[in-house]
Amino acid sequence: MQLGAFDFFEKSLDLKRIKLIVKKTLESKKKNDQMIIPLPDENEKQLLKNFMIGGVTEQMQDIFKKIGKVSGTRVNVLVQGESGTGKELITRLIHYSGVTKNEPFIAVNCSALPETLLESELFGHVQGAFTDATKNKKGKFELAGKGTIFLDEISEFTSKLQAKLLRVIQEKEFERLGGEETIPMQARIVAATNRNLMELVKRNLFREDLYYRLNIFTINVPALRDRREEIPKLVVHLLGKINLEVHKRVNTIPYEVMEMLKSHEWRGNIRELENTLMNAVLLAKDNVLEKEYFNFIDHSTSASKTQGEVISLAEVEKKHIEFILSHVRWNKSQASKILGITKTTLYNKIAQYNILDSKS
Repeated sequence: MQLGAFDFFEKSLDLKRIKLIVKKTLESKKKNDQMIIPLPDENEKQLLKNFMIGGVTEQMQDIFKKIGKVSGTRVNVLVQGESGTGKELITRLIHYSGVTKNEPFIAVNCSALPETLLESELFGHVQGAFTDATKNKKGKFELAGKGTIFLDEISEFTSKLQAKLLRVIQEKEFERLGGEETIPMQARIVAATNRNLMELVKRNLFREDLYYRLNIFTINVPALRDRREEIPKLVVHLLGKINLEVHKRVNTIPYEVMEMLKSHEWRGNIRELENTLMNAVLLAKDNVLEKEYFNFIDHSTSASKTQGEVISLAEVEKKHIEFILSHVRWNKSQASKILGITKTTLYNKIAQYNILDSKS
């Protein structure tokens, strides 16, 4: 199956089943000959380049123009948009298409770590700075060098970390935790958030002076449902990436499948699209993405809520993890691959949300 077999037979042979499989194989071959979107062989850098020039909506063309303007500078950038809209990808485009392309790109998920660990991750520490600090460690700001440090979900910074970050931006230097040596900060900062930072400023939840330091150049990323014309290009880009990851060659998409993908709501934006495609590719028996391989997240729960009610991000994440686990019959290795997280993170999420196997 890994080498591309459509199906296999067990002994002893069932002639009816053979006829059925042969019929399905021929139908698949016929569909394959009819269409549609053959994907080119591309490496990762080429995929990134093709995605950058693939914007067909006015909104995305404006974003690519902004990327072109800011990538030649080292000014700080604020990228705003819903979860899963591709904020990190846009940051990578800024990094790899400009003056920082030969320097390190360092990404930090600010919502994934508690304050003390995040502080150590960002600034590093010296031996003995705290109980588990058994040796000196470089922080992300130091590792970024003259490249780009991407601070994802900057809105989750505590007031203490906001103050420290403001000082780093103003003074262009920092110290490791427990250390006295001053280290120059040379990296360009790109901060991203799915929340309205100005609203947080008004509610005294985010420092106004830090907001203006980060908001030198802003890119607002539209939701996928507001740029459906981009979906075919995104599908081609993501399938190329997925094929590289899982060592498959699913490179043909039926017209009706692409129309189905274009009409879906995609409340999880590009992340939901990528997870859905990953699942379909893993299920595909040949190089064609058939309708039967797609299982969409059921948003009916949130859609049925009355006006004024909202579903939290945690609820959405829990439902999505439950759906993926159920679909792969609680194969945690496969589920973690589809979700794009490590098995350790998956186990933590299962415990955090108290997700139970319905068969247990």
